[in-house]
Amino acid sequence: MAKKKQQQQAKKAKQVVMRVGRQLDDGARKWLALLADPCNADLVPPCYGGTGVGYLVRTRQIWAPNVSATDLVAEVTPSYAAGVAGLRWGWSATAGGSLGNVAQTSIAPFLLNNAVGRYRAVAGCVTVLYTGTELERKGTVSMTLDSGTTLLDAEPIGGNAYTWAAQMPTSFRMGSTAHEYRWVPSMQDSEFVKNSTEEVGNTTVSGANTITLVVTNATPGTFQLQITFVWEWQPEQEGGMNTGLVTLNRAPASRNSLPEILGALGNVGKFAFRAAQTSSGFLPALGNAASGVAKMAIAAY
Repeated sequence: MAKKKQQQQAKKAKQVVMRVGRQLDDGARKWLALLADPCNADLVPPCYGGTGVGYLVRTRQIWAPNVSATDLVAEVTPSYAAGVAGLRWGWSATAGGSLGNVAQTSIAPFLLNNAVGRYRAVAGCVTVLYTGTELERKGTVSMTLDSGTTLLDAEPIGGNAYTWAAQMPTSFRMGSTAHEYRWVPSMQDSEFVKNSTEEVGNTTVSGANTITLVVTNATPGTFQLQITFVWEWQPEQEGGMNTGLVTLNRAPASRNSLPEILGALGNVGKFAFRAAQTSSGFLPALGNAASGVAKMAIAAY
């Protein structure tokens, strides 16, 4: 029975490989591999529209909430990462308690460098890391990818962690699986963002994709967030002038448009979560029939 199921999964996976292969060119597939594995895949330019180019860099940050936090609500919005923002959160020391006022911090310290003039996210993911013992393990982790930010700096958070968790499409016991969500860009995210502390304030980023996560009733001090992103950035010259990079010094990364690439993913929500589950049973059965890029893509199905 298990062998038959594995064969069925392998057949389905190969069909997905063929479908994606017909729709996407080499540049698009390489970027898809980076979207699926932002922690390890080769750095490649995104398939955004326009002719702007920049330098690529991967950042990884480990962030720990207040040591007394048992509940946590957090939003990670890379297009809102200028200055000291990018991660906004609230927490409670008691399960179901008030989450207090929103606080914020940087998710990419390199953006604090004044030499960075403009930036945009290329790929990324947020992982909830369990750091406690098995005896301490309790609570749930809920996550989603949505459009726009909800939390406003220094403003009170409505509801509690349980009311937030009820709106999340995925929810698992703390530490029971890879609590990881891949970030997928929207059309808004394809635009370069001016890197200035003036950009930070109580404004929502309409249309920019956000990873929202909720932790409920966890043992305080036993979980952290690992935030990994790949950025494309341009230096800033004296007087605020943009980089001296020649904007037409390379061909577009792909002939495929962003909607075409996202369309090839099928259910983007499933891709955002399932791409982390690369240990799916049917993957080994493919052997060399699919490239690493394709394997990452089919892990979403």
